[in-house]
Amino acid sequence: MLKWLRRKTASRAVPSYPTFDGRRIIPVPGGRRVHIVGESRHQRELEEIAGPKTEEGVRLKVTALIVPEPDNPSDPRALAVYVEHKHAGYFSREDAIAYHALSQQLEAKSAAARCRGEIRGGWRRPRGDEGAFGVVLDLAPPARFNDPEYLEGAHDAGPP
Repeated sequence: MLKWLRRKTASRAVPSYPTFDGRRIIPVPGGRRVHIVGESRHQRELEEIAGPKTEEGVRLKVTALIVPEPDNPSDPRALAVYVEHKHAGYFSREDAIAYHALSQQLEAKSAAARCRGEIRGGWRRPRGDEGAFGVVLDLAPPARFNDPEYLEGAHDAGPP
């Protein structure tokens, strides 16, 4: 029982990233839940971070990085999400459009955004009941990023 409780509420210490793939890291505040998509293609990476599937599943607090991908052939507004330097998925098209101002600012600064996140799911129960890992970000509402000076503000208080 204690093992289950520890796993259920675990929080992994994540290093502060001074840069990621040559990009400066800019911390951004939270306030809105953003569910990412495409995690089904990154289950192996998410399992490496969260550990193997269990009957109870997981809710693991993590630090996520948001990286614009203007050269993405499927969508030039694509925003990739990384956790512990592993690709975890993308913003949905709808959220990528909503957060376009953030994307433009990050691209102009050759930067990536750092925010809080959580890996959820990852259960395996009897009779074939199995849940995939998913990722939810805690990110300020899109309108906050309409101010070009917002990312340069007092948000550089270290890792979330």
